[in-house]
Amino acid sequence: MPDLSFLPLAEFLVARGLVKNVVFHGKSFPWYVSDVTPDDYKWVLQTLAQDSDPTIATLGKRWLERPEFSFRHEEFWTMPNCFWDMKEEARSLFDELKSSALTIFKGDLNYRKVIGDRDWPLKTDYKFALQSLSEVPLFTLRTMKADTVCGLSDENVKMLKAKYGDDNSWMYSSDWAVAQLNLP
Repeated sequence: MPDLSFLPLAEFLVARGLVKNVVFHGKSFPWYVSDVTPDDYKWVLQTLAQDSDPTIATLGKRWLERPEFSFRHEEFWTMPNCFWDMKEEARSLFDELKSSALTIFKGDLNYRKVIGDRDWPLKTDYKFALQSLSEVPLFTLRTMKADTVCGLSDENVKMLKAKYGDDNSWMYSSDWAVAQLNLP
């Protein structure tokens, strides 16, 4: 099933007047089963709108009709590039994200592409690891499933070293997660 778990958050942000619109960025074609294509987005909303639970059906209908919600897909999201390359390879997309109030990236692969999938020292400054993306207001959410991370505090690094020593399996065990914010 396509992952549209941000729909309730988007509803909250728009309903409370915290944002004027929400743009969902999806894929032209899915890399993983949870990736969302334009057809997936429409199908999920239509399915919710027809749900037997009246609350879910009401939300589905509202989301289908909300002019504040839009879905876009760009070829860049399915390219092998790290997201640093966006400024050069997909300038209009980069400029759109740069001018937005906040861009939220969710998931391990997106996180890795945001920081270049490098073997950063754990305490490397998150803004530094973002490279050109440091110009974009963004928030990353990730359950750790690969051996790259940056921006950890001294306290967290000490705790991880005390608990795991030199064993880095915690980095890809899915037992840990990171949430990191960049505001230029």
